[in-house]
Amino acid sequence: MKCVIPGANVKIIAKAVHALAKIGDEMYVQPQPNSLSFRALNMANSAYANFTFFEEYFSYYEYGDLEEDDALKCKISMRSAMTVFKMPNTIDKQVETCHIELRPNADVLFITLNYKNSIIKKHILPIIDCEKLEATYVTDDAANQLSSKPVVLSDAILNFQQNLIELTLEILPQKVLLRNYIDDTSNIANVTRTQLVLGKAEFDRYSVTAETTITFCLKELKAILPFAEFIKVPITIYFESAGRPVVFVLKHPTFEANLLLSTLNPDMDSQSEVTVNNKTIKHTQKKRMARGPKKRSVNTSSTAKNISSSSKTVKDSSRRLLEESFKKKIVNTNDVSSNTHTSSSENRVTCNIFSNVLKRKSNEDHTKDLNDATTNDNDLENDVPRSPSPPTKKARLIFKKCFQTTFDPRMLPGHDTILAEDSDEDKSE
Repeated sequence: MKCVIPGANVKIIAKAVHALAKIGDEMYVQPQPNSLSFRALNMANSAYANFTFFEEYFSYYEYGDLEEDDALKCKISMRSAMTVFKMPNTIDKQVETCHIELRPNADVLFITLNYKNSIIKKHILPIIDCEKLEATYVTDDAANQLSSKPVVLSDAILNFQQNLIELTLEILPQKVLLRNYIDDTSNIANVTRTQLVLGKAEFDRYSVTAETTITFCLKELKAILPFAEFIKVPITIYFESAGRPVVFVLKHPTFEANLLLSTLNPDMDSQSEVTVNNKTIKHTQKKRMARGPKKRSVNTSSTAKNISSSSKTVKDSSRRLLEESFKKKIVNTNDVSSNTHTSSSENRVTCNIFSNVLKRKSNEDHTKDLNDATTNDNDLENDVPRSPSPPTKKARLIFKKCFQTTFDPRMLPGHDTILAEDSDEDKSE
């Protein structure tokens, strides 16, 4: 396949390549007996663009004998195609002709640019794979057909936010409503709702057989609108219902551009809502399961309180036993020694002895606490660094002789020499 593009038409094909670069990362070049097509597909397989240039577009077009399947298929990188057509706005003023050549069973695609200053640039683009990209769709039998100037859609889209992903079109018998699509799972309080009304008079052709609402991605439409404004051709929209593809068509006597976009299916959207609700239910169940161990921790704390209270009762009972045993011993010793002591003296003795015992126990507990505190302090000293020592006083180091009691300034050499005489004010005084 060989073709020659005149300099006036090179700008159109350059802008077409730049529009395809905003849709996909790879470009499919497919020669046909009477035309040459450039196609692209996005990563999500939701947008398909096709630019077909007819035989009248070229100053010379030869299809050749490309009967083999590999010769009819060609896929190149979009970056390599962008290097050929770098500046689409000024390329027509510099380039005189553009030659494209695809040989049978070749590994490269040749694109040659002949400049007006007799410079020839030959680009050899490697072929990534021999694949054929084609989409089957019908436009003439669509239920709804709208046609308008590209400027109308471009001005309407400017009213929406720049980061808008999806756009919703609601088709009514007398008007079209454009609004930003808001997912049901998103927070409505943080989203700005924008709606624009286009009357029937804004369109050159307004054929609506069934009211419908479609939602499609806006990125690919923004990619083709500058191309449509440049060629000044009306854009026609073909669509049927939600879930079916929408087609944007640009028709020119020498070329044609088609953009096929997938629309949002409301049935699939409802299924996604069900899955989201199921996820939220599972999440709440997990939260409830997580609350169970907290109750167990409360029970453990209550058991700890019971244990501590039982230990206190054991200590109280042990103290009572000690008191009773000491009382018995004291009573026995008093019976053996003498029976002359009164009950009051016995009570005093028992009280004194018992107080001494309690003091010993309290002293032992206090010493234990002190030992524990000292061990903790030692541990803290090992862990925490000590504060730095205070800085030495330099004045006392330098003038330490002046602070000595036996110091006599008359012993210093040169003490009687006057380095600076008194001023007049000091003399008058």
